[in-house]
Amino acid sequence: MSNLAKAQELFFAALAAQNTNHLEAAERLYQEALLLAPDRPSIINNLATVLQQQGKYAESRGYCERLLALNPAAAETWMVLGNTQAGLKLLPEALASYDRALAIAPDHTPTLANRGHALAARGNPVAGLADLDRALQIAPDQREALVNRGNVLTDLQRFDEAISDYRRALAADTGNAGVLVNLGTALAAMGRHAEALDQLDRALLIAPDNAEARVNRSSVLAELGRCPEAIADCRHALKLEPDNARFISQLGNALLRSQQPEDAITACEQAIALDPTCADAFQNRGNALVMLGKQVQALDDYARAQTLAPGSARPCWNEALCRLLLGDFERGWTHYARGWEIGQRGKHKPQFTQPAWNGGYVDGVLLAWGEQGIGDQILHSSMLEQLRPLAWQLMVAVDPRLVPLLQRSYADIRFASRADLPALAGFDVQVAMGDLGAHLRRNWESFPLQRKGFLKADPALTQQLRTRLGADGQLLCGISWRSTNAAVGEFKSMALADLAALIALPGVQCIDLQYGDTVDERSALQKNTGLEIAHIDDIDNFHHIDALAALIDACDIVVSVSNTTVHLAGALGKPTLVMLPHALGRIWYWHENRERSPWYPACRLFRQTATGGWGPVIADVVATVRDGSLRRN
Repeated sequence: MSNLAKAQELFFAALAAQNTNHLEAAERLYQEALLLAPDRPSIINNLATVLQQQGKYAESRGYCERLLALNPAAAETWMVLGNTQAGLKLLPEALASYDRALAIAPDHTPTLANRGHALAARGNPVAGLADLDRALQIAPDQREALVNRGNVLTDLQRFDEAISDYRRALAADTGNAGVLVNLGTALAAMGRHAEALDQLDRALLIAPDNAEARVNRSSVLAELGRCPEAIADCRHALKLEPDNARFISQLGNALLRSQQPEDAITACEQAIALDPTCADAFQNRGNALVMLGKQVQALDDYARAQTLAPGSARPCWNEALCRLLLGDFERGWTHYARGWEIGQRGKHKPQFTQPAWNGGYVDGVLLAWGEQGIGDQILHSSMLEQLRPLAWQLMVAVDPRLVPLLQRSYADIRFASRADLPALAGFDVQVAMGDLGAHLRRNWESFPLQRKGFLKADPALTQQLRTRLGADGQLLCGISWRSTNAAVGEFKSMALADLAALIALPGVQCIDLQYGDTVDERSALQKNTGLEIAHIDDIDNFHHIDALAALIDACDIVVSVSNTTVHLAGALGKPTLVMLPHALGRIWYWHENRERSPWYPACRLFRQTATGGWGPVIADVVATVRDGSLRRN
């Protein structure tokens, strides 16, 4: 067999290895082929490309220059050289090489795809998108163009469009781990964490040591409250890239979510020492400082993160929550809208042709539409009394479970189901309920002073339930002990058995207000302690919100962790003892250093002083219920 024939055989073997992502083997085979056919352009070109794929840009550049010496009019070679220069962060040189390639072949779609990416990386995303759009007009399914456009759109925080491009790219290349990672990252940025995890898991099945997939999966797992797995993924990624500041910062985030703020700060400071421009490290350290009650220092870190990453919504959102936690409403609401960009105010922001409300009088119909969870919608509905006079007519779209309760409470407002929002018509101006605070709650003085509650339970059902519960002179105490929030619910929750001292109080009958199935916990409580709590079997505390409101109203007092039940109880003006966590799970609307909530004046706040330390909180609650002081209020 001739040298040329052997080289050809090695070339095809190398190509097969390259196409199956066995890059080191492909490189070795191309090198062997090149020894047999040193001037073969296809071998040199593919060797330069496989070196690029492994991040060996300096070596790749040498082969590109060797190839151009053989044929300076090869558009493909100028593109490969441009890719190498881009990998070496030589963007002006890369753009010049892409221009040379396009001068030879103006419609060469891979070059357009790569130049578009380079233009965006150099700070010109508009020109970059123009190149990518042109490439896709020529070749609608060109994978590189779809991926690069997805990357540019992700950088512009146009995540819906990016997700569409990544899915199109995957349709032709289902096993591409890099694209799966990008898709997972974009989904996570939209708050679609379960979907993101699926894509990242797929990527890791293909490439178990893909460090980017590992660290992005860690971020998603942290959002889902699966902190030990998040920490493990970060440590795996750091074994692969031990000096990656962003990975260390993500470890800090995972430690933070695991209620280890001091360790999180140590990790973030290590990341900052490696890379003082790592915006994520400053942001994550800020979050850890908030957990430790050092909000003013946290604000400095959020400001630094915003300077380093001026287009990023997350440090702005975290600043908003920190300021609202402190009661700095005017500045807190400023960045509150940025939550939409990262999925914190809903997966999708509805689009309207009608203008957004500017805070003035509307001589027509104003639509206020609910967002976030049902508890947040209850909180926001506390402002409807002040909103109503600011429009000729007010329409409100909320979770359908809330419609009967709100309609009874605000007879002069028209309520509709949030599910019907896309088809709703007949309004002139619209506003997200989460944006009402920017106009109606700009300081402490803007909260109604004398009002304890603003919702009205069904009085007939309330009376029926109180009769069924058979108080007989006992204090009816509604209790709720769990939050199902995916990210922080475990930190806000306790076990029913933890409330045994309350349930055992003489003269107190505890009522189950917890949503979800509680039968096992109630049975275990009765078996282990002999204690029982009343449960109304024909009320589903999750789906029947109006009936749950009546059940709450039938109680004399309520004791609850921070969840939907406590929002309802506070909104009804029911004397309520709220048990709050120390760090993670601390929600902005309970504010800091306050015994009463301005949103729900009937709520008295009991706070942990250490992570997981429910004992002292429960003891204070039991003492308060025993002496009856809250009931008299």
